[in-house]
Amino acid sequence: MRLASAAATSFIAAAIARRSAVSSTGVVAGSSESSHASASRRWLRAAAGLLRLARYEAGTAQAELARRAGVPASMVSAYERDRCQPTLATLLRLLKAGGYELRMHLAPYDDHDDVLAAQRAAWPQQQQEAWESYQRARVEAGRPIVEAEARRRARAARQ
Repeated sequence: MRLASAAATSFIAAAIARRSAVSSTGVVAGSSESSHASASRRWLRAAAGLLRLARYEAGTAQAELARRAGVPASMVSAYERDRCQPTLATLLRLLKAGGYELRMHLAPYDDHDDVLAAQRAAWPQQQQEAWESYQRARVEAGRPIVEAEARRRARAARQ
């Protein structure tokens, strides 16, 4: 089964590589504190999104995925809701429990997201809030479709 596009996989691999480059002081080599925090937030969102996608694709409930991976269901929920970060080993174990694997490769750094974030930071506050509201509405509009598909797949798996 193919889970993510090459671009998504590249982004996740880059985020993991940046997370792994953290020194013992908590700062990414060659970067400032704020860029480390930003990279950490991107890793968190990427891991949470990847885990949710794998679980939805597998048609598996959080409790079942947690049981298969040998972790508490509360941790799966916390990972999916961006409350805490899974280690790479835990993320791989959870993805495997859902029937997927994460394949990574090294690629040159693409600063596209950094450029967009810098552009948005220059927007007036009202425009930033309108954009964030628009994005939240897009996510909420798609959520029932994703949940309905997950329920359909779960029913099909039980039959």
